Amino acid sequence: MINRDYLIIGAGLAGVCACEGIRQHDKKGSVLLVGRELFPPYHRPQLSKKFLKTASMSVDDLLHGNAQWYARHHVELRLGTVVREFNIERRLAVLQDGQVVEFRKALLATGSRPRRPQVAGATLGNVFYLNSARDALAIREAAAIEKNIVIIGSGLIALETAAALSEAKCKVTLLSRQPTLWRDRLDPETSQWLNDQFEKRGVNLMPGQDLNGFEGKTVLRNVQTKRGDRFPAQMALVALGAEPNLELVHNTPLSSPNGTPVNDLLETDEKGIYAAGDIALFPDRIFGGVQRVQHFENAWEQGGIAGQNMTGKKRIRTSGKSFRGPGAEAGCALLAAVGAELGVPVTTDVHSPADAEIAGQYVDILQIPAFLCRQTDLIVAATRTGRVVNVKKGQFLAPWDLVNIAEKIESAGGSRYFFTERGVSFGYNNLVADMRSLYWIREAGYHVVFDATHSVQRPGGAGATTSGDGILAPVLARAAAAAGCDGIFIETHENPARALSDGPNQIPLAKLPALLRTLRVLHEAVR
Repeated sequence: MINRDYLIIGAGLAGVCACEGIRQHDKKGSVLLVGRELFPPYHRPQLSKKFLKTASMSVDDLLHGNAQWYARHHVELRLGTVVREFNIERRLAVLQDGQVVEFRKALLATGSRPRRPQVAGATLGNVFYLNSARDALAIREAAAIEKNIVIIGSGLIALETAAALSEAKCKVTLLSRQPTLWRDRLDPETSQWLNDQFEKRGVNLMPGQDLNGFEGKTVLRNVQTKRGDRFPAQMALVALGAEPNLELVHNTPLSSPNGTPVNDLLETDEKGIYAAGDIALFPDRIFGGVQRVQHFENAWEQGGIAGQNMTGKKRIRTSGKSFRGPGAEAGCALLAAVGAELGVPVTTDVHSPADAEIAGQYVDILQIPAFLCRQTDLIVAATRTGRVVNVKKGQFLAPWDLVNIAEKIESAGGSRYFFTERGVSFGYNNLVADMRSLYWIREAGYHVVFDATHSVQRPGGAGATTSGDGILAPVLARAAAAAGCDGIFIETHENPARALSDGPNQIPLAKLPALLRTLRVLHEAVR
């Protein structure tokens, strides 16, 4: 028997981020990270993107950090290892080799597995499921030989693999239940637009079709649909969603039909046992009830929070009632579509290195929020995407303090960046816009934008949420243009009172054209 302070079951992203969270507050506690895969923790989303279409790309290119991190931070990493028993009462875990681990606290981060259809032939050779690096390697190898590929499903993984394999010169057929792609998530026009994009790139869409089964003796030969269609296929990839890996805690209080229930701290009802990532069933403070999210960003964030909480350093969001959008990847994909349609660059905030990695694949400018403007890891991650970086100056910084942030960007190889002034904290729930700051930032040699709408915020002024003086935003915008800034940042909405976020600060869309004309005249007059 061995004793460990922290046992992390699952060496995926949530598991390694939990180790990072633990080490932020506990440098000495013993940590054991156990994973069934043979590879160290890696970034799984890239499997359905670059990895499948890039023969030269290796799993090493996907790794989260480097192998030296574990030794340097005294994290014991055991790969290719399955935990076969988990005793809640005695705080014991039994590994596949029979070794017993006694732990003080544990995190369940066992992830999820692809849902397998209950049809004939689901286990035939050349019927693939994408969940791991090993799966992706096998798919890539088979796709290099078998060029006629059928993808079953129309979710995110199905569409990404269809795009990647078609770019790799494979003949791809996509079997979908819906009449047009993502019809349940998008309006009819956007859904049809998405359909058209895949067809333009050579993907053969088969809408309104349900899988009935696979045919073949040992290797796939044909695919059958419930409408009676039957067509040849050399290879199939099934992407029909995923289900949580709960076998380890089956028939215990840590298992429910849809995940492992946790509280706001990601702790289960069994004190000292936590869950994060794909299996965590957590309270939904926006819509009520509970939810489980199978997403890279969620695993990254929850893993880090769970690790910190395991040390006793509790971390709770100030208010969970504010609207938080559709999620990083879905939101960025929508922005990219808008930018392509209108022919304009698009931008979005990034709050973590995970956000930066996702956004860097879609948008033109990555924006660092003011309160995160000194976070080195975030700044470096955003810079290394190769995108333009906009750093919003923190309300607590003087203009001349920006030189330190500039040095971080340039040391990471960045040269395309600018700063945004958005006011300075002054008293309770108030900001003051000092136009002298724009002069000093430009004199230091940096491009500077003035944020006219966030500068009129009253942080926390409405209790749990932020209020603001939107009527003053045009006034400050005109003053900033006259002061010689390089650009103006403005949030607008048809009806700010109905905006899901920052409504009190926004300028009504109907008033925007006249204001923009005035700002352009002022800008040209002073430059």
